[in-house]
Amino acid sequence: MNLITAGELREASHGNVYEAVDNLRPNWLRACCPDSFSNPSRVQAYVDDVKMSAVEDLRSIPVQGVQYIRWFSAVEASSRWGLDHGAGAIYVSLR
Repeated sequence: MNLITAGELREASHGNVYEAVDNLRPNWLRACCPDSFSNPSRVQAYVDDVKMSAVEDLRSIPVQGVQYIRWFSAVEASSRWGLDHGAGAIYVSLR
């Protein structure tokens, strides 16, 4: 499943988006396959089309006000945002 809905977020008690993803879809936070030993791809994070500097920045986003969180595979993320998305991306949509 590539989506966490507002309903799922309301049912669970998570303080921030990173905690919610870590508890509900922990595999989204991990790169599945290293593509380079010297400079491996990292999972990217976006909040309403604004790229975060690191996926850990999702800790600063409270779950209140989140409409949905979506996972983009490496192929989907690369076609949407560019080639530096070899580990996929997490997209957060706020209300």
